[in-house]
Amino acid sequence: MATVQITAEKKANSGKKAARATRAAGLIPAIIYGGKQDTQIALKHNDIKAAIFTNNFTVVEVTVDGEMHKCFVKDAQFHPVTEEILHIDFLRLIDGVPVRINLPIEFNGSPRGVKDGGAFLAQVFKVKVKALPKNVVPSLKVDISDMGMGDSIKIGDLQLVEGIEIMEDGSIPIAKVIVPRALKSVLGTDEEEGESAEAAPEASEEPAAE
Repeated sequence: MATVQITAEKKANSGKKAARATRAAGLIPAIIYGGKQDTQIALKHNDIKAAIFTNNFTVVEVTVDGEMHKCFVKDAQFHPVTEEILHIDFLRLIDGVPVRINLPIEFNGSPRGVKDGGAFLAQVFKVKVKALPKNVVPSLKVDISDMGMGDSIKIGDLQLVEGIEIMEDGSIPIAKVIVPRALKSVLGTDEEEGESAEAAPEASEEPAAE
């Protein structure tokens, strides 16, 4: 599990005015919530970048006044133009208390359909799960080696991990191997689809049964 360790300053005041003052000082206003109380903090941009700009689930160990808070980035707000980090919400990881997090999907292997000329398309990159902190893993894996031309895989195909409950519908597709249009023409797929489309109106012109 990737872990980032940072040191932050405790911030006494909250609200927009305090947040603006924190940013003016070159720091990011943030909050650690969960547990008995929330903690207002301020931290440096460079210290948190590794946990923000990544697709992997990352544990952040934030030390404030000598006390270490084990948490993760629950949400981050960015400036709409400059993409500067404006605010961060951290959620504490407390032993014995389950959390809901979004884990990235790790696609393993090379689809045989791609070797035949198809194109692999990932449609979902993260899945919501529920787990105790001790059971959290960096990612959920799925083997895509057997995917042929036109095949798709669903959330239900993800490798199950003990202690982790997937909170999404297992029927949701997460990736597929696309048949390129040029290859469809060679296989005659487009012609078949066209014939089906033309046949439909003729069927509708038949008189309804009485």
